[in-house]
Amino acid sequence: MIYSNPMYTNVETTSIYANENTATYQGITLKTLLLLGIAGISGILGGLFISYTQNLVYYFVALLVALIAGFITVIIGRSNPKKAMVCSIIYSISEGLVIGMITLVADYFYQGIALIAVASTAVIFAVCLALFASGAMRNVSKLRSMFILVLCSIVAVSIVLILLTVFNIDNTATVIKSYYKMVIFLEFLYILYGCVMLFFNFNEATLYVQEGAIKSFEWVAAFGLVLSILYIYLEILRLLLYIMQYARND
Repeated sequence: MIYSNPMYTNVETTSIYANENTATYQGITLKTLLLLGIAGISGILGGLFISYTQNLVYYFVALLVALIAGFITVIIGRSNPKKAMVCSIIYSISEGLVIGMITLVADYFYQGIALIAVASTAVIFAVCLALFASGAMRNVSKLRSMFILVLCSIVAVSIVLILLTVFNIDNTATVIKSYYKMVIFLEFLYILYGCVMLFFNFNEATLYVQEGAIKSFEWVAAFGLVLSILYIYLEILRLLLYIMQYARND
């Protein structure tokens, strides 16, 4: 599934700026950690829900409701930054539930996979932050070119896989297994896509701080960061599932 980060916006009007109570890096960092903490707690609750319910219908209903709630809050937060605080909290809760349920199922089949995914996400975030801080990934034109390149690559590989599946519709599992290297490559592209969005998030946060955006825009920046971080985690988890699945089959 291809995601764009809808919270990344260019600030073009001066009406959002103020001389007092302006956005700071510390404020953005604390709000990002808070949202990730909320998502983590919600994830634990989601895992407990899966552990105690024996009815798959409840699982799919809860998953669907959480996904819809997350989607709606992203749309609202994108169109009305003043509501970013409420929307980001609701999103963290709903997305945390989704991630918690998916993670528990994945860890049931492959113990330790969740820990690897969390550690990998943290490393990727640290590397992206270091590259941005060094100035290596601050050029917006370069980021846009990279974004287009990665997005086009994702579309191209996805089309190829879809065509392979269509022409082998009676044996889709065999097709995926036969072209697992292409599937894994596609997952790497998804993760790279998330990294590019992180660079945009860092640039967005820097813009708000340097231009003196009002305090509420800390939530906008934090919302965007959490969107990208959780997206990268899910893609890493899916990549690990593919790798472990094929390793077991081999």
